[in-house]
Amino acid sequence: MDVVNRGLLLVVPRQPYLDWANGLEHHGPDFHLDEGMPAAYLIPQFGTLEEVDEFVEGVHGSIFEEELVAWTEDREVWPEPRDLERFYEWFSVEYTDLVADLAGEPLRVESV
Repeated sequence: MDVVNRGLLLVVPRQPYLDWANGLEHHGPDFHLDEGMPAAYLIPQFGTLEEVDEFVEGVHGSIFEEELVAWTEDREVWPEPRDLERFYEWFSVEYTDLVADLAGEPLRVESV
């Protein structure tokens, strides 16, 4: 087992995000809170939760947009404002600084 030199931020949907996604035209089947799969983001390792909070404050806009584009690229239907307060209304976050690679194959990184 290898340990990766990154922390992991889990971004978990809350009900307002699900309500927005389910209200979109042509979004597919209804998305329910009990099936809300978190998104995982590799981030730097931090020593305190305060440092994690500061980091999230700086990148919340990018994460928010990534979560919205998962449902639609039509920015006309994206919520405004997409500030930190709304981010935390729509998502909860969890952090761990231990990320172990159990895949047994080389890690591949692709830019998107």
